[in-house]
Amino acid sequence: MDHWEALFDKTYLRWFHLQGKEVKVEIAKVEKDVEMTIRGGLKVKRPVVFFKGKDKPLVLNVTNASSIAALHGSRVKAWIGQSITLHQSEADGFDKDTRKTIKKECIRIK
Repeated sequence: MDHWEALFDKTYLRWFHLQGKEVKVEIAKVEKDVEMTIRGGLKVKRPVVFFKGKDKPLVLNVTNASSIAALHGSRVKAWIGQSITLHQSEADGFDKDTRKTIKKECIRIK
């Protein structure tokens, strides 16, 4: 990975790991409250989805969880064994320094 963020994030799947490609994956399990440390040292709990045969899980946000639910139903247990396609996209984010909305790279599901 040639993006500077790849130097720091070794545990979870990020947009740069996809290398601009669509990747079809099978959901192996979903864990509800995975504790992680985010920038600034703050500890938070987030849902994480793990994929069969892949070493990096994806931290779920509401947008991606909603996309999976639209494809495979609202029951999380029903997602296990189902396939989804991950792709690189952009989302609006807030830049604290400039206090403006900016475009940020992200992973989306279809």
